[in-house]
Amino acid sequence: MKRAVDAAVASVVVACALVILAATRAVPRRRRKGGKVLLVFNTFYSLKVLRERGTMHTITHRDLDGYFDHVWSIHPLVGADDPSAFAGAPSVTRLGPRHTVIEGRVARSVSLKAFPRLNFALAQSELLIRVSWLIAREQVGIIRAWEPFYTGLVSVALGRLHAVPVELRIPSHFDRIYEDVGDLAFPKLLPSRRLEQAVSRFSLRHADQVVVLSEDNREYAINNGASEERTSQLGSWSLIDPVHMVQPDERGPVADFGLGDRPFVVAVTRLERVKYPQDVLLALARARVDFPELGGLLIGDGSMRDELDELARELGLDGHLIFIRNLDVLELSRAITSAAVAYVLIAGLALREAALSGTPIVAYDYEWHSEFVVPEETGILV
Repeated sequence: MKRAVDAAVASVVVACALVILAATRAVPRRRRKGGKVLLVFNTFYSLKVLRERGTMHTITHRDLDGYFDHVWSIHPLVGADDPSAFAGAPSVTRLGPRHTVIEGRVARSVSLKAFPRLNFALAQSELLIRVSWLIAREQVGIIRAWEPFYTGLVSVALGRLHAVPVELRIPSHFDRIYEDVGDLAFPKLLPSRRLEQAVSRFSLRHADQVVVLSEDNREYAINNGASEERTSQLGSWSLIDPVHMVQPDERGPVADFGLGDRPFVVAVTRLERVKYPQDVLLALARARVDFPELGGLLIGDGSMRDELDELARELGLDGHLIFIRNLDVLELSRAITSAAVAYVLIAGLALREAALSGTPIVAYDYEWHSEFVVPEETGILV
């Protein structure tokens, strides 16, 4: 009974929000002389995490050295992985004259925790009404989304409502991910494979421009409805923090992670099934049979952390493998440079950062890796 009420009231909230969204088209526009305004939807990391890691460049690079007069960055799902921040009103943080970040929550109020659908509908409706008002008021010229599911669908809807072109970026081959591990991109929002595919295809067909980061990503986009004429490839080098551009021998000494002077393997990855982080432990245990002095550094966090801790104990890696949840970008660059081998499982930026470190790379022959790594010349593909 409670679920039915929750769903019914949530539907009413969404219907009311749609009416209000339509009305935002009439918001008076601010006079702007020649300014270019970009609005970006992205669900990768919250401001809290970016500040902890010192990776604010992933936001501030978006103005393209002043090409855009202002960039509004929207993270609609803060709190999905952080219970301490899951509820509340949208927050607005001004990072400087060209950048403002708005973070929405996955719930509006802690008191409504027993009604998750209503709670989510209230939080997202409030955020999207505010964003729609912003698009009209600030004369946003381009809307960009970084995946074809939730933010892709929202961006296409807002783009049509305000007659603003939508650029949809594809960072992964989501079909292959599902085939390999069965993971959905947004299991709570799009709980079935059929629904996920339908939303992705709708977004890709209706986006004004689709930007892929590799030929592998292009395959996904074209297979799911994007037209060749509206699809272009653009590398993600601008996302890389300038710290990784410093010559390896000029980055300074690596911090003491408890491995002493022993050689070590480094892997930078999210600890999620889709990334196969358990392979780091299995490979290190096998390598230590022949090289017992070898250590390991696994940098990243995720839902598999406790499981990997247990596996490390079973494999006898206590004291030989160090887990680090978050690492400042400067220390990260030094850690990769100081490693004997960079072990790249399935990565985007992490592979580029490893290449810039000058450290020998062993990478899986998966997704776009073969487009970047030349076997036996710039690394080893497994």
